[in-house]
Amino acid sequence: LPRLSTNGVKEWQSESAAYLLAHVFEVSEDICTSLEQKLFDDRYRCILCGNLSNRGNFAAALKTVQGVSSQILWQVSVLLNIAKAQVQKGDIEYSATFTNALEIVNTLVSTSYWERLIGKIATAQIEVSDRESTQATLTEALETADKIDNPLHQVRAFVSLANVQAEVGMVEEAIATLQKINDRPELEKLSLSISIAKVWFKTENKDKIKAIFARQLEIANGIANEEKQADTLRDIVIAQAELGEFADARETVKKIDCSERPYALMRIATEQAKVREFTTALETVEEIEIKHYQSEALSVIATSQAEARNFPDAFETASRIEEPFKAQALCGIAIAKAEASPFTDDALEIAEQIESNRERTQALVGIVRIQGQVKNFPALLKIKDKVRGKEWKNEVLSAMAEVYAKAEDFTTALEIATEIDIPSMHAKTLEVIAEIQAQAGQFEAARNTFATFLKIEKKPEASISFMRASALAIVAEVQVKNAQKEVGATTARIA
Repeated sequence: LPRLSTNGVKEWQSESAAYLLAHVFEVSEDICTSLEQKLFDDRYRCILCGNLSNRGNFAAALKTVQGVSSQILWQVSVLLNIAKAQVQKGDIEYSATFTNALEIVNTLVSTSYWERLIGKIATAQIEVSDRESTQATLTEALETADKIDNPLHQVRAFVSLANVQAEVGMVEEAIATLQKINDRPELEKLSLSISIAKVWFKTENKDKIKAIFARQLEIANGIANEEKQADTLRDIVIAQAELGEFADARETVKKIDCSERPYALMRIATEQAKVREFTTALETVEEIEIKHYQSEALSVIATSQAEARNFPDAFETASRIEEPFKAQALCGIAIAKAEASPFTDDALEIAEQIESNRERTQALVGIVRIQGQVKNFPALLKIKDKVRGKEWKNEVLSAMAEVYAKAEDFTTALEIATEIDIPSMHAKTLEVIAEIQAQAGQFEAARNTFATFLKIEKKPEASISFMRASALAIVAEVQVKNAQKEVGATTARIA
């Protein structure tokens, strides 16, 4: 048998085969195992494992995951998902699955993969409320780290494990782990110092954070190469801002030469906006001398103000922004307004002000999903009327069809889907509707919907034509924005 295609247009073949095999595995495990080995690559083998886990066939899932040989990261991720599913379904063998994942990870000691995957295992164990196993996993990992010969790799491993401990709430253990590497010369490395500062941030020790940055500033002041010094100072500023040390970051930024300063100030302002320090964020923006970075920061501030339900200030901030960042800000404001007032037309009116097709579509899709959650179907019909005939209607209609399907109004969902004139998106929407119909127990209707989906997917030339037309349309839009109106019009005609 030829291996099934992983081409985007034909990926339904592998997805459908994985779904089918998961359902008939109990009929003949040997035949299904032979088929999956011949038909699937590792990606779809992982999907089959997920389907098997969802059906509670953990023995088959665990056997199948052994065949995921090319990607250890995928193999471990699948094992963790199987363990979580076992916990949900009351299978006491979940701890053995975690142990299996740990054994695989321990073959990667002294690599960044090992540190990252140990963290994933510990986090997964905490998620299933198995704190005792988490403690055991991290204790064993620390013992392994003690045996790493390379000094830099060893320090990096301890810092990574301390970060995981702090992340899962083991604060005292994290502090003890950091004490293992006190005064190690490797800690002079900026990236490691920043990682340690992030651990201290999670343990709420501001004094330690300040001491780390003070030492790194001393090192930076001794760098002879001006470009390298500027890069180092910029990275320190960004780290200080991310950890909420805004006053110190503002002081550090003064040491940076003009070329790197606007970007560093933009990062300070955006971090201030994320924690809703809007007054100081706007003050920081005033110091940014490059319009591009100023608009980027103002866009984040406006969106954060809207998320904080401070819409008057959000609109005031947005009025100062240049494109394309103004469109991003209005998109964020529109979605926040929909969340705050899902039964009004306010969000829709904001979305209509967005000039960029991409951000307008993103805003409308967000509004549709929010109004679907509160079952505001009259508003959805109003949006449907407004997007009819627009070149950017398809994504909005696809989201709307999915919303109606989730409300089990399949008639309306299918009617809306017929208005999608991009074949690949029309097909994908029908596939989503069919899946929801099956979940609702309407199997005959799901089969009919899926049959329609297959007829559309058999026309790859339509999808290719659409992709070519879409690419040309984007080129035309850029040409017009760059004052090449005649050239842009010609490109649009070709599209």
